[in-house]
Amino acid sequence: MAYEDIPYEERPVSDRMWEMREKIRDRVITVDSEAAELITEADKELGPMLPYMKHSKRLKAALVGHECRVEDFEMLAMNRGREFCGNSQNPFWGAGFGPIMGVMSGRWTLRDDGYYHNPDDAEAHMACKKEDYDKFLEYAEYWKGKSMNDVIDPVVPAGYREIQEVGGSPCGDYPIIMLPAGHFTPGYQHLVTTGYGAIKKQAQDWLDAHYNNLMGDDTDKYMFYTGVVDICDGMITMTHHYAEACEKKAEETTDEARKKELLEMAEGLHWVAEHPARHFREACNMVLIYIQEIFLDGIGDIGSCGRFDQYTWPLLKKDLEDGVLTMEQAQEIVDCFFLKIGSIWSGGEGPMTQIVGVGNTYMHTTVGGVDPDTGEDATNPVTYMVLAAVGRMSLHDPTISLRVNKNTPDKLWDTAIKVNKMVGGLPLFQNDEQIIPGMMREMGFELRDARDYAIIGCQEITGQGTDYACCNGVIPPNTNLHYSALLDMSLNDGINPYTKKQSSCHTGYLYEKKSMDEVKDAWYKISEYTLRGVMSMNNFAEYVFQHYSPFIGISMFMTGCMESGMDVT
Repeated sequence: MAYEDIPYEERPVSDRMWEMREKIRDRVITVDSEAAELITEADKELGPMLPYMKHSKRLKAALVGHECRVEDFEMLAMNRGREFCGNSQNPFWGAGFGPIMGVMSGRWTLRDDGYYHNPDDAEAHMACKKEDYDKFLEYAEYWKGKSMNDVIDPVVPAGYREIQEVGGSPCGDYPIIMLPAGHFTPGYQHLVTTGYGAIKKQAQDWLDAHYNNLMGDDTDKYMFYTGVVDICDGMITMTHHYAEACEKKAEETTDEARKKELLEMAEGLHWVAEHPARHFREACNMVLIYIQEIFLDGIGDIGSCGRFDQYTWPLLKKDLEDGVLTMEQAQEIVDCFFLKIGSIWSGGEGPMTQIVGVGNTYMHTTVGGVDPDTGEDATNPVTYMVLAAVGRMSLHDPTISLRVNKNTPDKLWDTAIKVNKMVGGLPLFQNDEQIIPGMMREMGFELRDARDYAIIGCQEITGQGTDYACCNGVIPPNTNLHYSALLDMSLNDGINPYTKKQSSCHTGYLYEKKSMDEVKDAWYKISEYTLRGVMSMNNFAEYVFQHYSPFIGISMFMTGCMESGMDVT
């Protein structure tokens, strides 16, 4: 059965998906101490271990100990926190202690429900149970001097302090590192077609072959492959726990149809804990749980769900041919997937919440485009299902990009334009005819990888599972330059009139300049000086990441990492 033979229809949103949508829109984001407790206790037990190896072992402890759950209205299992729309964050990055600052400042108040709540007029409603707050206090004390920023702050190059103080960039009082930068597309297609069991075996085979025989750069590879085994063990265990949560929920329900569905979910989760996906639902659930692992590892801005329609369609096509799913059931799974993505937003307070946007996960999803092997248009039924999910439920997150080319079907254009009118701005349109040759010409991509590009975050172009695009520089706001402030500095011998601080780059005063060319030269001079300083901090931060915070969970499914025994960082 060719996909052209499958009729596309706009199907109504099911009652339970609409219920889920409303719960997400009306959410109170609860921040719990689960990850802080699991990672802190693991850190204590591991003691003074090499940071590279300690990182993956702490993460494994958090994965194994995570309290897995499934809601009554869900068809896919994954939860970041102990409660729906909750989250629990890695204390190594410090971000998990945000509620402490809110409570200590008096902004958050304890209410009759036993939770501290932020103000009712806040852009996003957040809460933290009193017991969790007390644990946060305890664990925050433990992590003083041990967080990622504590490691790097005492040894940053001296120029960073100048950049902070002078004000040519928005560094201000920000530490050099708060979170990893993210901004990449994980190798989802490798995940769903390979599975954790095969990756673990590949790593263990290398370790067995090099038992008592580490030569040359084998020591680096030994640490990498040991970390792979740790993360795979953690993911395998956690996925089995999600299956058990489905089984428990099945025992509690009297609805026979729901019981059957939960047991099917459980059976699928037990399978994909170690094997590649066999079915459409299994692939969707694998991706969600993998995204949870990446978030837990500290990358709060992954930036992409990749080419969702391309890596899931082969499985859905087989399910339809085998009678495993109907198109109606498949659409509901797609609806649930994108609602689940929307539910993982971790919240925020202050101006940044307004700037970034309430609910903005940055989990940009790409559909449409061309086949990477043939270059032919790759539109399929999932392409339409994603657009239908966005349009019918009026979703503004995750952002959706539609890749278009000279052979994009008229029906797809019509559908996308209709959805754009319904939602306002989605999908975005990305032109394959310009982007693919541009990636080859300007970024050095080979043709196949360029054809397989995905859009991330704020419309950045990346390879799909082949490209760690943004690496691990300083937290993104710090990498911006205030060119207007730099212009003021260029006219005042490197002094910022707003901060009264002097840059090491002297440019002379405006009254000393005899032409506009001299003004331009001064502006270029201090801009280049400041930009080089920011890039120096990026390079320094990336060096530290290699040794203190490898991202092995990402690396396992990135092209080249398992073959070379090298982490993406």
